[in-house]
Amino acid sequence: MTKYILFCLAEMLPAAAPGAEWLDGRVVAVVDGDTLSAAVPRWGYLQVRLAWAGAPDRLQDHGESPRASLGALAAGQSVRLEGLGTVKGQWFATVWALAPGAPCRNAECPKTLDLGLAQIARGMAWHDRRSLGQLPQALGQYEQAEFQAKIRRTGLWAGKNPTPPWDWRGR
Repeated sequence: MTKYILFCLAEMLPAAAPGAEWLDGRVVAVVDGDTLSAAVPRWGYLQVRLAWAGAPDRLQDHGESPRASLGALAAGQSVRLEGLGTVKGQWFATVWALAPGAPCRNAECPKTLDLGLAQIARGMAWHDRRSLGQLPQALGQYEQAEFQAKIRRTGLWAGKNPTPPWDWRGR
């Protein structure tokens, strides 16, 4: 039965190009510090969370700063969604964008800025280790970025004992 349901769901969604591991789109809205909405050709609008990054909820302490930070990096940008998948109906992906100050500014330019990693390095998000499957190199980069933000007391780390969103929601 489960295989049948998964097959039906897969049939309802447009498929990416055979063998594709990514989709290109354009950010049309920034929902919060770790979620954006992207227009993706043949797929429509997808609300996508940054994989392995967890920003404070908007009503939580420091909730608006991460949203503004992600907006500065991504609003209106052409992006690449890599490793797109769903968990409990929510889309997740590593989202790549043009780095600020990149000399090339059109949609075909290489996307070299991992938005989740950038949010963590800016002290705007936690490295969310709860999901499995992060590649070892990315795992090390995310851990190092979070460590550096903590010791520099950047962003949410400027306060004492910031509460991760997954703990805050449980209160």
